[in-house]
Amino acid sequence: MKFVRLAVALCVGLAPACNKPAAPVTTPTTATAKPLTVAPGGGPTPTPPDPAKSGETFLAALRDRKLTPAMLTPEFKAVLAPAGSGSDWAVGNWLGSFHTDIQNRAAYPLDANSTLVFGISMGAFNPQTSTYCKLVTPPGAAEPLVAWLHASPARPAVDLSTDTAPKFTAVAFVDTLLTKQTPLAVSLLAPAALKRLAPPLDDDDAKLGYNRGLLSLKLGGFRESFTSVTYGAATKAGANLTLAGELTGPGTERRKFTVTVAPAGAGWLVEDFRHD
Repeated sequence: MKFVRLAVALCVGLAPACNKPAAPVTTPTTATAKPLTVAPGGGPTPTPPDPAKSGETFLAALRDRKLTPAMLTPEFKAVLAPAGSGSDWAVGNWLGSFHTDIQNRAAYPLDANSTLVFGISMGAFNPQTSTYCKLVTPPGAAEPLVAWLHASPARPAVDLSTDTAPKFTAVAFVDTLLTKQTPLAVSLLAPAALKRLAPPLDDDDAKLGYNRGLLSLKLGGFRESFTSVTYGAATKAGANLTLAGELTGPGTERRKFTVTVAPAGAGWLVEDFRHD
């Protein structure tokens, strides 16, 4: 369905609320983490956890259903379940869905503070389906916390060896949209993008910065019935990175798209996404 048809749907009623083509990642990659420069409270500067060891610890917890809400950052828990709404129970239940057999793995250092991304090929019956996790080690901490976790739809592995952080943000946004993990996808949209896609319609919207119903319709219009995605080249324009791709399945229809991400604080957010 073209975006014009989405516009017609919106008029009916609003709800209230790379540098090279993608290539399979077949071998683990790690990098020596840099020491922290300042130790909290003074004293000897702690040595960051070894990336490979941290990765194996996480993978073992995932395999054995031992991931707990305490292993997640507060910010990520808030995305999954707002505070005061039984968040630990909801998050724990959600984490349980990630138990599966692990067939391949890859680790990528994101920055000097031992922030890592793990791509884990999962599922005996569909080895192309993957789960991606970002581990963040707070300054002075002995163990990393999970700052992001999502399951991808079936697709070829993505080469994250270059432009890892911005490319990962674009991939995570599309992956979570296609698997209907909408809160995760929305959390990756920059405030300006949210407002542009779904302008506030009343005072409650103004406090939030966008209209939930209109945003849901637009994201659903992008997703439609597509179930898989192939990522292509990434291009840079200043600090921004645009990742191209194509949505497919289950029929013969295809949809080309681009996702543009930009620096935002200590991370990256989606500034724009377009499709045919």
